[in-house]
Amino acid sequence: MTPALNKFDASLLAGFREGMTFASLREARHRGPDRVRGVYAVVYPFDSKRKFLNEGTGGWFQNKDPNVECAVLEKRWVHESRLLYFGMTGAPGEGGNLHDRIALFSRFGRGSKVGHRGGRYIWQIDGSADLIIRWRPIPDEVPRSVEQRLLQRFLGQYGKLPFANLVE
Repeated sequence: MTPALNKFDASLLAGFREGMTFASLREARHRGPDRVRGVYAVVYPFDSKRKFLNEGTGGWFQNKDPNVECAVLEKRWVHESRLLYFGMTGAPGEGGNLHDRIALFSRFGRGSKVGHRGGRYIWQIDGSADLIIRWRPIPDEVPRSVEQRLLQRFLGQYGKLPFANLVE
């Protein structure tokens, strides 16, 4: 059972599907998220204190090391929140959907050389396969706008971005 989110984090995830772990998503051969535009979030489901890996499971893309020093990860961690990352699909007319984008993110986390460096700090968390990925279809909105609102609300509450969001 996933530990409860605080009231603020739960409000940010209003309308998001309950989701699944990366491990169960992979076992289901990435059958889960819909093939529609949307946003997604990664949630830390453990009661125990997080542990960071010096070398995570993320893939090297274009010869870029996805790993950073554990001290950087410690500094970025938002202790009051279980929300680690917000991502999005392409805007209307740009293509991209939740199913494909989350599958790409997951494959990057297994070490594949794919273009999804956003959120790469996720893969330096020990037990990253058991993190929860949740998603929200938004067929009538621009995903980037929704992601920006989520990030701005998070920043307003906690004074910094979610752990693995490196840019606003």
